[in-house]
This record gives sequence, C-alpha cells and structure tokens, in this order.
Amino acid sequence: MSKEGEALEKAYSNRLLLSARACPFCGGETLGMFPGPPSPIMPGDTLRVVCSQCLCHGPIGESAQRAVAKWNGDFNPTHRKNDIA
Repeated sequence: MSKEGEALEKAYSNRLLLSARACPFCGGETLGMFPGPPSPIMPGDTLRVVCSQCLCHGPIGESAQRAVAKWNGDFNPTHRKNDIA
C-alpha cells in the first residue's frame, strides 16, 4: 500500500470516530481524523474531524478525543467545499 493509502486508512479508521455524530450539514457518516492547522494557543500538533461527503471540518483539538468532543458539540464549521464567498 502506498504512503498516501496508509495515511487515508489511518485517518478513517480512528476508533474515536465511532462516537462522533453524523455531519451536521449533509448527514454523512463517513468521517476522518486529519491534522489541523498550527495553533498559537495549542502547542504541538492539532487534529480535526472531516466529513468525506461535503468536506465540512470541525474545530481543531489538541488530541483526537478533544477533536471528536468538539465535533459533537455545537460549532460553526469554517470551510465547506461548495461554499461561495
């Protein structure tokens, strides 16, 4: 398997995603855990939950557990693939 394939398999097989709710926009249930952007208030790496159907992504968390907890809470997603500015 290629490195890209291994990365995708890892992103979509995180067991914590089993407790994540469906996407609040499209209802998609295929979610992945991906690296988030650097944060000036969170040292180290960040993670975020991403919907594979509409590409909505949740808030960043300092751990996978926090990323899922934030996804399951109320939040304003920051990006969607088809949004028109």
